[in-house]
Amino acid sequence: MARSATKKVANKTPQKNKRLSTKALSAIDKVEQGFKSAQAEVERRQDKLRAARSTLKARRAEAAKKGTRASQALVDRAYAAVAKAVVSVDEAHRKASVAKAKVKVAKILQKVESAEVNAEERILALEARLAGQAEEHLKSTLEKFEARWRKRRALMDARKLKLAKRSASAKVKNAAKKAQTEIKAVEKKAAKSLAKPLKAPGRPGRPKKEAAVRASVTKAAPKKRGRPAKPKSASTASTTPKKRGRPSKAKSAAVRAPASGATQSPRRRGRPPKAK
Repeated sequence: MARSATKKVANKTPQKNKRLSTKALSAIDKVEQGFKSAQAEVERRQDKLRAARSTLKARRAEAAKKGTRASQALVDRAYAAVAKAVVSVDEAHRKASVAKAKVKVAKILQKVESAEVNAEERILALEARLAGQAEEHLKSTLEKFEARWRKRRALMDARKLKLAKRSASAKVKNAAKKAQTEIKAVEKKAAKSLAKPLKAPGRPGRPKKEAAVRASVTKAAPKKRGRPAKPKSASTASTTPKKRGRPSKAKSAAVRAPASGATQSPRRRGRPPKAK
């Protein structure tokens, strides 16, 4: 039975736009507020420029009617006010353009950061999915491995059991054979003891001396082992020991010509035959 996977996968999915609300969104709000204030400044200066131009127009009309130096001086002042208002409007437009560019940059950065957050969310979701798949694959792999291992182990155990049975059977056969041999030896010994003649009933104790002497006399001497001794003839019996080897010439001649003059068979060389 495979072990159940107890490992829990942590929920790593972040909340959407959680970090954007703290950093990127605050920066965007700040630059947007600056852009709005720059636009308001542009509108205010444009209103001021329109008022200066209307004042210049009125001063020109008065100077055309009067034609005096004072009216002409008022016209010059109105020109200077209009020129100053135009310069201030241009500066306001520049500031508004910079603020607008900052807003665009902040939005681009926000898009980049949101893309990073989305990529991180996708990676974390993929990690959680892969972790779950890994647990499932591990469980199935452990089950397959356990099935293969149990099958292999069953074959190995069956082989070992077969060898053990064979060895035990051989031991039993040897023990039975040995037991039969011992039984035969015991039966033979018992039969031998039964084959002995029964003892005659007699008086218990030491036998008499005469019976013991008679038994010792009647007892035969033990037979010697080996070849029986040669019978000694009277002719060969002498006090001097017989020398081994060829006899002397005189003695051999006497032996060849006996006194009786009877013919004898030729003497064989070598050891004489044994006397029966």
